[in-house]
Formats: sequence, C-alpha cells, structure tokens
Amino acid sequence: SFPTRRSSDLDIAVVGKYVGLPDAYLSIVEALHHAGAANSVHVDIDLLDGEQINDGNVAETLAGAAYGVYGERTQSVTGLAETAAEPLFAGETYQNPVMNDGADPCVYYEDGVYYMYSTNSGEGFAVDVSTDLKHWERKGLAAKKPDIFGETGFWAPELVKRSGVYYLFYTANGESISVAKADSPMGPFTAHTEGYLPGVDGYDGYVFQDDDGRAYLYYSHANDKGNHELRGVELNDDMKSVKPETDVCVCGPRGWEGYMNEGPCILKYNGVYYLTYSGSVWERKTYAVGVAVCDTPLGAFTKDENYPILKYTEYLHGTGHHNFFTAANGELFIVYHCHHSTAEASPRAVCIDRAKFVPAPYGGYRLTVYGPTATPQPAPQAR
Repeated sequence: SFPTRRSSDLDIAVVGKYVGLPDAYLSIVEALHHAGAANSVHVDIDLLDGEQINDGNVAETLAGAAYGVYGERTQSVTGLAETAAEPLFAGETYQNPVMNDGADPCVYYEDGVYYMYSTNSGEGFAVDVSTDLKHWERKGLAAKKPDIFGETGFWAPELVKRSGVYYLFYTANGESISVAKADSPMGPFTAHTEGYLPGVDGYDGYVFQDDDGRAYLYYSHANDKGNHELRGVELNDDMKSVKPETDVCVCGPRGWEGYMNEGPCILKYNGVYYLTYSGSVWERKTYAVGVAVCDTPLGAFTKDENYPILKYTEYLHGTGHHNFFTAANGELFIVYHCHHSTAEASPRAVCIDRAKFVPAPYGGYRLTVYGPTATPQPAPQAR
C-alpha cells in the first residue's frame, strides 16, 4: 500500500499492454491522492514497448475507478503484472452519464429493481427504473400535482421506507420541504403534510434511519449571515413532524465550499456517522462533494478539509448533489449529477460510481469515491 507522504515521484513498471491504460494509470494517481499525497504527484508508467505516460496534476485529471479495476487492491500495485495481459473489463460495462435528464438524484433498491427519483419535471417527480443500473426506463410521474403539495420548483426528492410505507421528502416551490407517501415506490404519491413540513426552514431534505429506529432529517438552511449551513433534527414516528428541541446546526461552509452547503446525505460505518454534502454553487464547474464525521447523529461534525471526495475533471463539471446506495451485489455506489457539458450546466445528467470505506493511515476509515468516471466501468452485477 502507498504510504502517507507529502510529495512523491513514483516509477511503476507494468508488464504488458492492456486495454484502458488511462483508467489504470489514473487509478494509481487517485490512490496516491487519497492516501495523503500532495496534489502535485509525478507518476511515470513504463510499458514494455517503451511507451510512457506522464502527468503531474492530480486535481485536474480524470479519477480512475480503482475499485472497479483492482477490487481489493485499491491502494496497491501488487498483482498488476498478473492482470496486465487481460482486458480490464471483460464483462458488461456501463458508462457515465447513465441518464441525460435529471438532477439531485436518489436511488432506492428493492426486490431486484432500482428506482431513481430526481429533479426532472415541473409537474412533480418522474421515476426511472432499472434492473442493472445501466439501462433505465422512465415510467412517468410517480408524484404529481395536485396530488402532492406544491405548484412548481419540485427539487431534490428523497425516498425512505418506514413501517411498510414509502415516504417522499422533497423541496416544494423551490422553498422548503414537504412530504408525500405511497404504498409502492412507483406511487402514486399523495400529500402526507398539508403544506411544508412544520418546524423546518430549509430545503434539500435527507432522511437517515439509525440502528435504534430513530429517524433524522438533515437539510440546508440559509442563516442570517447569508451562509447555507446544514442542520439536523429528529423526526417523530408520524414522519410529518419533528422534535424541535433537537434541531441543531451540524456544520457550515468553509474553504472551497464558499457560502454553500446543501444536498446532505448520511452514512454510518463502524459506529461513525459520515455526513456528505455539496459545496460551491451548482452552476459552477467546481460544485463538489465533501465529507464530515461525528460519533453522534446530531453532534458537531468535523470536516475533512484536505479535498472534496468527488470533484470536477476536464471531462465532467459540476459533479455534486448526490446520494449513496448499496447495489444488489453489496457494492456501495454514489449517484450524482453533472453538467450537461463542459460548456453548459443544464440540463444536468446523472452519473454513478463506486465508493468504499478504506482504512485511514492513522486509524478509522475514510470514505473514498472512485470517480467521477467518463470511461466504461464494470457493470455492478457483472462482478
């Protein structure tokens, strides 16, 4: 495994020439970066035929899908020689973007079917379905006005199942959070709250259900200083009211994030809560995903200030507003949106990439995203 270092020159000899070398090369660079190397790491990869590729700027290169290529060898070059003679992706592949019309995506998996909800209609929320995360079919509006609250500005849907009921938390009228419910992830959803969720002043809601059965809502709130901070509050069992005494700011924007933290998401791993979020502004190419950690769900989260865990490349801009989900084969994935092109932000497109918790150099685990990718990647259920 790569040691933690502030700068490095690394020479790697690769036996044989194999398909998709740029991805393999950039996977190694990205692994160095996540292991704690500086942003200017010089890596030479020498092939037997004398070809050489050089790159000294990690921040501006396309991140390789290291886990997709090497599996458990994510941060190691051990075994490169034995795999070098074979094509990297012998089975089914997918390539980002997987959908060209959608933003603020959420993926929910149940009984062999993936359901995707996103900001995709002025009438409500259309649902897209897939059985392989590669081929998606739009099934129409699962939630639509006037059955749900709101007239316009339907943003950032989030589906959660609780006690056999499917709840859709979403931003209505581009202002604040409302809740709808249904007996199926396909809908039809009907209003669960009569208007906005009482006691919540914010947008981009995300619901996390903890091991003890408690449910928490995380959301973005514009404070009196003009900064968009992230807040958390415990939900009541009715899923349409909160416990106001628990409402607290869990973190605020800093550094590369500008004045903006939005699109929160929570993962719990090995007893630690990982709060991921988007920073910067969605119209900018620098829109990215950051992470903060805490030992409690509503504590003061500590941010990893070194770098975003997902950020733009020369191929994909505005990579953010995400969600995590576990595929049928147990792999962790991130779903997020990117700009329509490097020249235009809208309409946004949807991408998916692998993610994993990897051991950190000084203990604990680091949430690592192997993306954004814009080249063919192994299909999730092909592994």
